Amino acid sequence: MNIHSSFQIEQRKGETTCTLETIRKRIAAYEAAGVQELQIIFPDAVQLDSRRRFAQAFIA
Repeated sequence: MNIHSSFQIEQRKGETTCTLETIRKRIAAYEAAGVQELQIIFPDAVQLDSRRRFAQAFIA
């Protein structure tokens, strides 16, 4: 399965919850495939908690 197919599958699943480790693995897989930019959508846009957790875990 290529990275484009993987992305489409993830997008169709509509996953809204993942562990930080799952997110790390997915980002690493995209990076290994040569992806240089990702768009990350937070479905709970008005709630800032998920964005804060993501920033604390991934943006240093």
